[in-house]
Amino acid sequence: MKIVLAILLIITIALLAVDFYFKYTEISSYQFQMLDTDTDIRKYIHADFDGDGQNEFIKFNFLQDGYGAFDTEVTGKPWNFHHMDPHMITSLFARDVNQDGCDDIIELKKDLDGDSIWCVVRDWSRQILCQTEGIKGKDISTQTVNYPNWDGDFHTCVISDLSGDGKNELILLMNTGCDLRPRGLFVYSFPEGRLIWKYLTGGSPNYIQITDIDNDSHPDIFFGTQCPGNMAEANGLIDTSGYVVRLTHDGKKVWHREVTPWTIHAWVLLTDLDDDSQSELYTCSVIGEGRSEKNVAIIEKLDPATGKILEKHAMNRHKAVTLLPAKLSLESGKQLLTNKGIEIFNKNLKLIRSVALTDHRVFGTTDFDGDGIDEILTHKDDSIFVLDTLLHSIAKFRSDKNLNIRSAFLHDSPSNIYFGRTTERLVYLFDYPKGNCSQTCVSGKLIYGATTQWESVVTSLKSYDWYNIILFLLAGCLVSGIVYRSRLLGQPVPQKPDIPPALTNLLTTLTTFNHGQTASSSFNRLAFLLKNIPEDPKVLEKFAGNLTDSVNTFQQFTLKQLNDITQQLHRTNLESVNTSKIERLSSELKSSLQSLSPNNPEVIGKQATQLKKTLPSVIEELRKEIKVARIAVRKHFRTRVVVELIDVLDSVKSQFTSADIKIPRVEVSGDVTAHAFFHPVEFSTIIEELLSNARVALAQSSLKKIRIKAELEDEITIRIIDTGPGVEQNNFTRIFDRGYSTKPKSGGYGLFHVMNTVSKYNGSIRLERSVPFEETVFVLNLLRV
Repeated sequence: MKIVLAILLIITIALLAVDFYFKYTEISSYQFQMLDTDTDIRKYIHADFDGDGQNEFIKFNFLQDGYGAFDTEVTGKPWNFHHMDPHMITSLFARDVNQDGCDDIIELKKDLDGDSIWCVVRDWSRQILCQTEGIKGKDISTQTVNYPNWDGDFHTCVISDLSGDGKNELILLMNTGCDLRPRGLFVYSFPEGRLIWKYLTGGSPNYIQITDIDNDSHPDIFFGTQCPGNMAEANGLIDTSGYVVRLTHDGKKVWHREVTPWTIHAWVLLTDLDDDSQSELYTCSVIGEGRSEKNVAIIEKLDPATGKILEKHAMNRHKAVTLLPAKLSLESGKQLLTNKGIEIFNKNLKLIRSVALTDHRVFGTTDFDGDGIDEILTHKDDSIFVLDTLLHSIAKFRSDKNLNIRSAFLHDSPSNIYFGRTTERLVYLFDYPKGNCSQTCVSGKLIYGATTQWESVVTSLKSYDWYNIILFLLAGCLVSGIVYRSRLLGQPVPQKPDIPPALTNLLTTLTTFNHGQTASSSFNRLAFLLKNIPEDPKVLEKFAGNLTDSVNTFQQFTLKQLNDITQQLHRTNLESVNTSKIERLSSELKSSLQSLSPNNPEVIGKQATQLKKTLPSVIEELRKEIKVARIAVRKHFRTRVVVELIDVLDSVKSQFTSADIKIPRVEVSGDVTAHAFFHPVEFSTIIEELLSNARVALAQSSLKKIRIKAELEDEITIRIIDTGPGVEQNNFTRIFDRGYSTKPKSGGYGLFHVMNTVSKYNGSIRLERSVPFEETVFVLNLLRV
C-alpha cells in the first residue's frame, strides 16, 4: 500500500511542478502587498505637516467625531495625537494655508444640533490658526433623515489668494439636501475667518478648480453643480439641471452653461495638456432626461473665456463620464482618459483608442517604470488592474479580504511609513457593505520591478485555480498517509490580536461590577429590600434603616459603576448590547430612588405598592442587560491555549537551559484547537509567572523536572507540576495573598497578580497538592469560548 501511495505522490508532485513552472514564468513585474485593513475609517490624508520633508498622515474616522495623526519620524510612539471633537467633522483637508512650508489641518464642522456649520484651521500642534464665522441654517423640510435639524454642511475646501494681497482665502463649498438653502460658495479671510463674499447656487457646487485664465493677475473660479431636483434656484441656477459656472475672483458671474438634466452632476476639468501656459476646459453634457437610458452623453471642450463649445465628441453611452489627464505617449503634451469605458482622446477630443472594459473604473495614472509614460490603474469587483497605454492588462491583483471595491485612491508622494523604493505606490481600496453604517478600507503597496524569486514563488502559489487546490489537497493526504498524522505539528503561531483598550477597560469595569462588594451585592440587596417593603408602620419604622443604607450605597458606588459601564459601551460600540436601554434603566432607577425618602417611614409606606411593583423589575432588567454585555465582550478575548503555551515555553528556553532544567512538552488531551476566554498577552504573563516560580523552586531539588498538562474539554484545565520542595498544607491559600512569598527578596506580588488576573476572566487558580521533591501541582481552570 505504501508503494502505491508513493507512486501517486510522485505523479501528483510532477503535475504540480509542471503547472507551477508555467505560472512562475508568467509572473508580472508588479506586486501588490497588503498593509492594513480597517472598518471605520472614512478618509486618509497624507501631507507634510511639520515641514521635515516626509509625509505624515491622518486617519479620519467614520463616526466623524475625531481623527488620529501619525508622525513617521517618531519611533516607539507612532501616534502623534488623536483629536476628538464634541462636534461633527463633516470633512477633513490638508492645505498650507499660512504659507509657512507646513501643511495645516482644515476641519469642516457641524454642531450636534445640526443647525450651524463652520471651518477650523489647525497646525500640527493642534493650535487653532483660524475659525470662520458660523452659518446657521433652518430646517424647512420634513424629509431629511441624516441630521436632527437642518441638513446643510461644508463638503469641500480649497485655498487661493483671490484678492492678490499675498494671503490665502478659504473657499468653502456648501451643500444641503432636502432643506434647499443655502447652497453655494463661501469665501473667508485668513486668519480672521471673516466672510468676504458668497455666491449662492440652486444645486450644490462641486468639482471646483481655480486658475488665472485671462492673465489679469487674479484667479478665476470654475465649478459644476449637482441637481437633486428640489426646485431651489439662485443667480439663475436651478437645481433641476447641472451647470458649469465661471466666477471672477470677487464672486461675480462671468458665464454659466447648462449641461446635464436632473440627477446627473455637472463636472469640469481645467488642465494645461500641452504645457503652453493656457488651460483647456472640459465637461460632459447629457442630452435627454434624468435617469433615462435614451440619453446621449457628449464630451465638450469649452472656451474658458465665454463658455462656448469649441470641440465635442458623442459618447457611445447614456451616462456622463469624467476625464483624467495622463501622459500616455512620448509625444509632447498629455492625453485625456475617460474614467470608465475606457477611451483615450487628444486635447481636441479626437479619439485615439477605445477598449470596452465593462465595469472598470479608472482611479489613477502614474509612471511606475520611469519611461516617461503613465500606467493606468483601474478597479473592478474585488480586483485592481494595471493597464498599459494600449489598455491591455499587464497586472491584476485580487483582494483576499472578501472586498467588493466601490472606490479606490492612489497616493504616490514619498512617505517613510510605507515606502522603501521609488517604484512603490500606496493604494486605498474602499468597500461599503450593504446594511452597514461603516466602510471597510484595505491599504496596500503596489510595487514595480522589485519581485524577488521567493516573491515570485509565493505569487505563483496564490494564483492556483480550484483543480490545483484539489491536487494540493491530494498531495497533503498522501503525505499524511505515508508519514504520520498530527494535529499540532507545524501549526503556525498566529499573531496576538490587537484588542482595543476600550474593550479591555469595559471588561475590567464589568468584572468589578460582577464581583465588587459595592456592586452586585448591593444591587441584589437593594432589589430584595424594595421587593419586601412591609406595609405595617411599626415594622416599616425598623425596616427604613436598612433601606436607607442600601439606597445610599447604591447612589454612592453602584450608580457610578453603571455610568462607567455605559461610557465604556459607547466607546466599544458592541452591536449586540442595548446601551441606550442600560442608560434608560439606570436613569429610571436613579430618579426613582432620588424621590424616595428612606428616613421617612410614612412616605415609604405610601410609596410601598408602587416601589414593589416597578423598581425590582427595573433592577432585574438591568442585571439581564449587563449579563448580555459580559457575554458580548467575552468573544473578543480569545486565546489559543496550546499555541500560547508553546510560545511561552519557547520564550523561557534560555532561562531553563541555564538552570539545567529540561524544557517540558505540553501534554494535551481533548480539542487541541480550543480557545480560552483570556487576553493572549495576559495569559502568557501568568504562565510565565508560574513557570518562573517553578524554576526558582527547582534550584533546591536534585530532580529538576517540570510537566504541563492541558485538558481541553468543555472547561479548560491546565496543570503545572514541578518536583520542588513544595508548600506546607497550611499555606495552600496564603501563597495567593499579597505580600506573602517563599522566595527571598520577593514582594509577594506574583501569585496575587495571577489570581486577580484569572479571576477577571471568570477563572480560578489553586494549589491542588504538594508532596516535597515529588510533585507540586498548580491548577488553572478557565472558561472555553
